[in-house]
Amino acid sequence: MAKKSFEVQVFEKLCKACGICVSLCLGKPEGVFVQAPDGKAVVVHPENCVGCKNCEMHCPDFCVEVAPKDYVDEASWAQENLEDHSAEVGR
Repeated sequence: MAKKSFEVQVFEKLCKACGICVSLCLGKPEGVFVQAPDGKAVVVHPENCVGCKNCEMHCPDFCVEVAPKDYVDEASWAQENLEDHSAEVGR
């Protein structure tokens, strides 16, 4: 079975450089992110993403997004992702 690949995006303007995503990344062997000199997260190894969304769920500024690369309908994925988050917070 082929490894599933994911698109990882950091919205730089929202990032406050806390480093949570960098420290919680489960991507192997070296993680997905590094911290730039200004402390903000930068995606450098998206191929290492395992899709756990640990970074996305723990980002206090909601600036990290993880999506399957083979997701054809991005609007459906966004709606599904929104519903997942709403269920997590009990709405």
